[in-house]
Amino acid sequence: MSEQESQANLNLLKWSMFLTGGSLVLIIWQGMSGIGQTGYTFSGWILGDLHARSGESGLLLSLVALAFFLASKYDDKKLKGMQMGYATLWLVQIGPAHAISGTPGIGMIHVLIAFLMFGHGLMMMPKFKDALAAGLLRERQPET
Repeated sequence: MSEQESQANLNLLKWSMFLTGGSLVLIIWQGMSGIGQTGYTFSGWILGDLHARSGESGLLLSLVALAFFLASKYDDKKLKGMQMGYATLWLVQIGPAHAISGTPGIGMIHVLIAFLMFGHGLMMMPKFKDALAAGLLRERQPET
């Protein structure tokens, strides 16, 4: 066990996982509110504003989750890269979202990025659980 692994803050790692999970829920809401704007559902709601604000909230959650992950000092390069990639996808998602009003075809790219984000985030969740389980096992093992 390396010294850096023993110093990892598992609480920050756990919060990073929770915030990533929260941003996944926001992606689901984004899909519902995006479809709702086309007139199929949720008539009378101000879905454009709700869709935009929840997107900005998801970006904020992903950036805070990344900050918590980095502050946890957990030394798993693959999970760190995935967390950075997830936050980057949120940043990339916001760009086409603001350009959609001027160019209608960008909406298709916006939706595809959302699918990628959701799949990427879902793949991270078991890795978070494995990292937390391994960290808890390390903490409970007696030092020799």
